[in-house]
Amino acid sequence: MMAALPLLVALAACNGDPFPASSTTASTAPTITTEPTSITVTAGLTATFTVVASGTAPLSYQWSSNNVAISGATQSSYSFVASASDSGTVFTVTVTNSFGSVTSNGATLTVQ
Repeated sequence: MMAALPLLVALAACNGDPFPASSTTASTAPTITTEPTSITVTAGLTATFTVVASGTAPLSYQWSSNNVAISGATQSSYSFVASASDSGTVFTVTVTNSFGSVTSNGATLTVQ
């Protein structure tokens, strides 16, 4: 009977459930919890767009401007020095994992 004691203690710690919900990980497609927002910057200064996403790791990011992927823009934030010609550009980000992908709403850059 002594050998069963550790098992009973372990089951008691899990409220009798040998597979408590907290020990399992749900696999989920990404969701955007904080969308990038439109911003206004002065020409020659840095513009930064940021997204917050959740879902099963790892998450990958791809920023686009006017629906064209931006080479190397693969983080949760995208920063660059804005020029007057960038004004009116709409930025989006697509977040992907092995369970799916989601694209953010557009965020417009205004350059003064």
